[in-house]
Amino acid sequence: MLVTEGGIDFHVHSNQSDGSFSPTKVVEYAGSVGLEAVSLCDHDTAAGHAEATRAAKEARIEFVPGIEFTAVWDSEEHHLLGYYMDVNDSTFLRVLKDCRAERKARTRKALEQLRALGCDIPPEMAEQKGGMVDRGDIVWEMIRRGYAKTFEEGYPKFFGIDAPGYVVPYSLGLVEPLTVKRAIDVIHEAGGVAILAHPMGFLVTHMSPERLKAVAEFGVDGLEVYHPRQSQDVSEYLLSACREHGLLVTGGSDCHGRVKDKPRMGTVRMDLEHLEAVKARAAEWKSRRTQRLRDAGKEKG
Repeated sequence: MLVTEGGIDFHVHSNQSDGSFSPTKVVEYAGSVGLEAVSLCDHDTAAGHAEATRAAKEARIEFVPGIEFTAVWDSEEHHLLGYYMDVNDSTFLRVLKDCRAERKARTRKALEQLRALGCDIPPEMAEQKGGMVDRGDIVWEMIRRGYAKTFEEGYPKFFGIDAPGYVVPYSLGLVEPLTVKRAIDVIHEAGGVAILAHPMGFLVTHMSPERLKAVAEFGVDGLEVYHPRQSQDVSEYLLSACREHGLLVTGGSDCHGRVKDKPRMGTVRMDLEHLEAVKARAAEWKSRRTQRLRDAGKEKG
C-alpha cells in the first residue's frame, strides 16, 4: 500500500498542461525526493512523454506514461487516468483532437462569463499554450489582475461548482462528449489501464456504493484510492470498493509543481507492487489490442 520511502507517485503534472515543472524537472524532482518511479498524467495530452522518458533514463528512475482525461457522467465532471496507452492509436488521437477543441471552446466560454462580471480578462488568453489553457492558468491571471489574492481563494471563487467561470465539460455541444464509459473504452482500445482519478477528492466529493458499482461495470480497472484531497476515511471507503469489485488500487500526489502550492510530489507514494499490478493489467489490454488488430487485418485480407 502506501510507503514512506521509494515507491511510485502515480499522478504528476508538467507544464505541458497545468503544472509548472517541465517533464525533465518532474523526473529530476522525483529523484530528489527518493521516488523509484513516477507517472506523468497531464490533462488531455501526452506531449511530455518523450522528454520525460529521456530524462528518466538519465536519472535511472522508472517512467510510467500516463494521461488524465476530462470526462462527464450525468453532467458531472470526472477524470480518468490512463496508463501505458499506445499514444499513436488512431482512436486515441481522434479523441485527443476533440478534447483539445472542447477545452479551447470551454476556456473561451469561461472567459466570456468572467468578462460579463466585469473581470478584465482578454479573450485571446484562450489561444495561449496551443489552446491548452487550464482553469488554473486563468486563476493566476485573475490574481495578477487583482481579482483574487491567492490560488486557494481564487480557484473555488471562480471555478468551483456553480462558480461564475465554471463550464461543465462537453456542455457546449461542439464534439461528441467523452463520457466516463467512453473514456474507459478509449484507454482500453489503446492498450492502456483506466483508473478513476480522485473519485471523491475534486469536484465530486461523494460517490455512493451504487455509483462505484456502476463505474466498475463500465469496465474501469481501478480507483485512485490515495490522494491529498481524500481523507483516510474516504480512502478506506474506496479501498473497500476496490476489494468488493476486484479493482486495482493506485495513489498519487497530483503534484502541479509550484502552481497551486509547494511541490507535493512524493507525499503520496505507493509500494511498487501496485505498479506491477498496473503493468500486468496493461499487458492484458495490449494483448487484446494486438489480437483485435490482427483479426482486423485478416478481415481486410
